[in-house]
Amino acid sequence: MTSSIVNIIKTIEDSESAKVRLTFTNRESAYLDCIYKESEAPSFFLVFPPGSIPDNLDVQEYCSVSINKQHSPIVISAKIQTLRGDRTLELLATEIVDPASLREYFRVFYQTPITASHRPASNESIKGLWKVEGTTVDLSASGVLAIFPEEFQDREHIFLEFSLIGTNRTIQCLSHVVRIHHIRKSRCQIALRFDQIPPRDQDAIVTECMSTQRRQLRKRMQGE
Repeated sequence: MTSSIVNIIKTIEDSESAKVRLTFTNRESAYLDCIYKESEAPSFFLVFPPGSIPDNLDVQEYCSVSINKQHSPIVISAKIQTLRGDRTLELLATEIVDPASLREYFRVFYQTPITASHRPASNESIKGLWKVEGTTVDLSASGVLAIFPEEFQDREHIFLEFSLIGTNRTIQCLSHVVRIHHIRKSRCQIALRFDQIPPRDQDAIVTECMSTQRRQLRKRMQGE
């Protein structure tokens, strides 16, 4: 265990909001909101709202923990040491992850109107242009999941436009379809990955995701 990891863990304030990616015995995984609690570094605790931790948690697996450290998020790779009661996990930090991973890590439940259209490459025909309006389901700085009334006619060169609720900032970017799931006959859940997006817009999305995460966590903790 390097002294740098211990020192970084010691700088994290007690009761910071956090998000952890946990793995279950069926090999599925999920992101859960929680609260960071101090212990003897490099160990620490995560406290969850009642009923949040599933019974099939795989305590043998490592997990990724994102902590809003003094408004400057960091990601920690950690090993689960023990489950204390039904709300608390004790973990051991093993690695501090590159902050750039935040672009992949933060994905929060997020609903806002979104418009998708096809923007052909320079050598493609402009015939068959289309535009579809939908609603986002969740958001990260690397992509978005949204519900649309119909499947897209194309999977590449998808131009997206949506606004961030907290700042009313309009995001425009090119993307491609990652997967499509038909919910009902007239509704599709479509996951898209951003291909071309200004760095400032990605930073704005990370900030918005962090702010949304904190609001959602406060609501869940207040509902205990």
